[in-house]
Amino acid sequence: LGHMAGNLMNLCNPGSRSAAFIGSKDVFAQSNSMNCFAETLEAHGAEMTVAYETRVENRISSLLTENLVANYPDVTGIFVGVSQSLGVIEKLEQNGILDKYKIITVDTYPEIMAHLKQGSIVATLDRHPCRMGQVALYVLYQYLVNGVRPERNILVPPSVILPAVCEEYQMD
Repeated sequence: LGHMAGNLMNLCNPGSRSAAFIGSKDVFAQSNSMNCFAETLEAHGAEMTVAYETRVENRISSLLTENLVANYPDVTGIFVGVSQSLGVIEKLEQNGILDKYKIITVDTYPEIMAHLKQGSIVATLDRHPCRMGQVALYVLYQYLVNGVRPERNILVPPSVILPAVCEEYQMD
């Protein structure tokens, strides 16, 4: 997700300074996503200026967005790598500065899709949680019933959803 978000940010906001919001640096997937985002930005001459840990709470992401606005006026890109996007978006809306930022999120729940449709989010990355669950159950079934050992890594690639196709997008 981090590489995808970094590439998207470089396309829509080249050379910019960006911020990342993740749940916790102690969670490997989130930390890895943040690091990949930073690496991808830097490979194209951009920069991840600051990273915030929200503990996956909109209230915390809202407070951290206040910090971002007050202390990092040169940041114009935001990657919200977990589901607390609404705290960030709503705080920027309240301050009347949402249009200053290029925002990339993850997830496709209705509120995010509404913001995507309105253009306040440039893209969202769908992690396909239902498909991940289906694959996990299928692999478990195959192992328990048929003795088929699963592959070491089974990946469900994310999808990029842009405003132009959000109405046609089918959530899992």
